[in-house]
Amino acid sequence: MKILEAPSRRTVGILLQTLFLGSTLALSSCQEGGAFRMSPKALAELLEGKDVAPVLALDESSLGDTGDFGPAAYYYLARWLDSREALLPVPASPAGPAGAERSRLLYRIAYDRSTGLVKRESGLALIDRLSSGGLWEELRSFRAEFAEAVGPEWRSERPGLEALDALKADAEERALVEALRRLHPAEAAGDADALAYFGAAADLRTGGAAWPASIRRLALELPGSDWTERAIALVEAEPRVRALFSQEELHALAMRVAVRRKDYALACAEALLGASAAMGRSASQAMISDAGKAFLYSGSLKEKAVGFSATGWTARYYRARFARALERWKESESAFRKCAADAPTRADADSCRWYAADCAYRGALAAAALAPLPARAAGEAAARKAALDGLVAASESWRDPAAFSDLVNGLYRDALRARDWPLLAAMAERLAGRCAADASARIAYTAARAYELGLGPAASSTYAAIAGDPAAPLNYRALAAWRAGVEPIFVPADSPQAAVAKEAAGEAEAFVAGIAGFGLGDIALAEARARKAEISDAGLRRLAALFSSRGRPDCALRLALELTSRPGYAPRRSDFELLYPRAYMDEIRSIKIEPKVSERLALALVRSESVFRADAVSWAGAIGLSQLMPSTAADAAKALGLSSYDLRSPKDNLTIGLSHFASLLARTEGRPLRAMMAYNAGWGRLRTWSGESAELPDDLMVEALGIEETRQYCRNILQATVMYGELYYGKGVGETVEELVEGVKD
Repeated sequence: MKILEAPSRRTVGILLQTLFLGSTLALSSCQEGGAFRMSPKALAELLEGKDVAPVLALDESSLGDTGDFGPAAYYYLARWLDSREALLPVPASPAGPAGAERSRLLYRIAYDRSTGLVKRESGLALIDRLSSGGLWEELRSFRAEFAEAVGPEWRSERPGLEALDALKADAEERALVEALRRLHPAEAAGDADALAYFGAAADLRTGGAAWPASIRRLALELPGSDWTERAIALVEAEPRVRALFSQEELHALAMRVAVRRKDYALACAEALLGASAAMGRSASQAMISDAGKAFLYSGSLKEKAVGFSATGWTARYYRARFARALERWKESESAFRKCAADAPTRADADSCRWYAADCAYRGALAAAALAPLPARAAGEAAARKAALDGLVAASESWRDPAAFSDLVNGLYRDALRARDWPLLAAMAERLAGRCAADASARIAYTAARAYELGLGPAASSTYAAIAGDPAAPLNYRALAAWRAGVEPIFVPADSPQAAVAKEAAGEAEAFVAGIAGFGLGDIALAEARARKAEISDAGLRRLAALFSSRGRPDCALRLALELTSRPGYAPRRSDFELLYPRAYMDEIRSIKIEPKVSERLALALVRSESVFRADAVSWAGAIGLSQLMPSTAADAAKALGLSSYDLRSPKDNLTIGLSHFASLLARTEGRPLRAMMAYNAGWGRLRTWSGESAELPDDLMVEALGIEETRQYCRNILQATVMYGELYYGKGVGETVEELVEGVKD
């Protein structure tokens, strides 16, 4: 194909300007002639669909017409094509290879015609495409062209090693390895194993002297990686390389490959055959770690662990893991405490402290289980007290409190299920300020609530303290404010200065906006996150508003979350409107159901289920805005008299989902928290939980549930309902929380 005539060039700033003009189409209304000889409407419909055939059918004259978008349109269309091509069966469909070829062409044209960021990203995308297609000679040539035009970058140079290795251009390969180490020291250090492999491979082919040491180090000494496997593949393929290793070392290498592939039975067998190399005194720490995994996960630990006789810290750590797996609680607790004392890193020390505390508690519970039934409850209470002592002791040294949250929360739930109110009060007092903020607030609120209900002793933390703690999760702050009778304001009022700044958009912001304008919301969001350091606060707000205006409240919400995590972030009301959008209001308001579900609760439910993404599908198969399982939807639709419906249709999905929730609300006698539990986990589980927690109010029943997903689900909806009430409906925190916890009043 001949080089296309250059279309009219427009700057990226003009592109962004057109995208922000009031448009109801997927593309700007300023596109009088559309692009690629399509009308704006036709192009919008194409970009909203999944059919790549029209793009593959574009001829040269059509490709030469980019309308007012200029050469950036080639890049955006290539990204769109890549996103749709992933949906096609490859290589079974002939459209797969054709799509790859067409996207390479589009990236090439965009690179040739564009400037700045679009040119750079087009070139990098083309390099990725050439690499994934194994087009090594083309990659070799284009890499040099890119370096001359844009400058050498790690992302452009690093794929060159794969090309030069495949082409056996050994002199170039060795030179590039050294250049990468010199020009990109930080990236080279992070990818040191790969550079070592490529240098050794080139050296091996040319008869150099350094390859034996490099390959032995990769194969035997360094932590397992893809480059370990590739080095071991050289051992298997090259007699000269194989001759470097003893028979026992060869078995140790086979063990490492099996561990990488999670074939632990084979790994354990190979470790036993190469015991000296894999577990002996001369074995590297990386080799010992792989051997430890092989034994630990092999499924026959009791019979094979005796063969693990390596020395050093890693070996002692894994022997402690073996003892834990064999439920030798005292032995493993002692071993982990010793490992913590001389751990090579602070993270390793925390890991050992975690295991020590876990083993101590498990051992105490195991001992209590052996006691006669009348004494068992007292033994379990003593075990919980000892576990708290252990956590307090560990907290004096732990580096990352969040790493111990599962132990803290596990002990908390055990105490709550056992109604061990004195222990909960002790946890609130002794772990205050020592554990993660969410666990600290949870324990303090529960202890205070137990005292208020006359179930337990006084707690050191008060409701007012929790409500006023900005580090505490908002749902606990709201619950505490309700009980304290205070009305905190979670949503700030916008000041006159809070409007989105009128500063000029930066190049990164314009780049993301262009991708969003081509109907690529998910890709645009990923790009915005990757480039957030290059985008101002005002730019993130503008992009979030753009996502919202183009029917992607889910992307707007997620980008607004990025804004809230910035140092020195000052919240604005408009930010909360992005974080808690009122999407699909026409559909929600058109649904007539009994009992009535408030708009703020309906919005919170949908936000928590799907983040307002109409095409969301969960790992379990739940579909759409209300995340309905097909079987549940079928039953609910039948009750509504719906003979046909589409769960990907917002109206149908919301009608069925909110009607189903309303039916659960009726069955729970107007108790929203219980309806949430049933909606998430099923009516059968709710019946079981209700029997287990008959004397607990609903806010404490949530914390006693046996499924973490359901616990967090209820917390999320409570928090979101509070925010929606304050943002849009003039509802105070106390009114909303009381309605959710104590039930809807007639």
